[in-house]
Amino acid sequence: MSRRPVVVGALLAMLIPPALADVVVTLDGARLTGTVTQLTPKTLTLATSYAGKINVAMDQVESFSTDAPLTARLADQTMLTGAISFEGRDTLAIRNPTLTATATLSNVLAAWEPGQQPPPESGIAPPRRWIYSVGADVAGKSGNS
Repeated sequence: MSRRPVVVGALLAMLIPPALADVVVTLDGARLTGTVTQLTPKTLTLATSYAGKINVAMDQVESFSTDAPLTARLADQTMLTGAISFEGRDTLAIRNPTLTATATLSNVLAAWEPGQQPPPESGIAPPRRWIYSVGADVAGKSGNS
């Protein structure tokens, strides 16, 4: 029996990139996979293919990490974008290619997917939608006739 198929299979397995998914581990040991779409000091929102959007209370989260970047707004109005990991009870690490920052969970107002509407907890007002109307009389009549 030839070892060639085994070696070729092992090489192909190494070339296939791992599936990207965010992982949330809860205090009771549950391991949830999906995409973290939003984070506040009270709630983490996880979009899953098997259950839609799941809101997890942050006091029940043991750890989580994101593969895709999130934009985070801190209490001092600093905004950072990067992958976020939470290890332990109160510390977040925000990493991007040029910076690694840490913050306490209570110091983060909110985090959300770049390009999406920030949650109300972020303190960023939604864009205004101005509604107006203009009218003009073009008939050219005057008086009571």
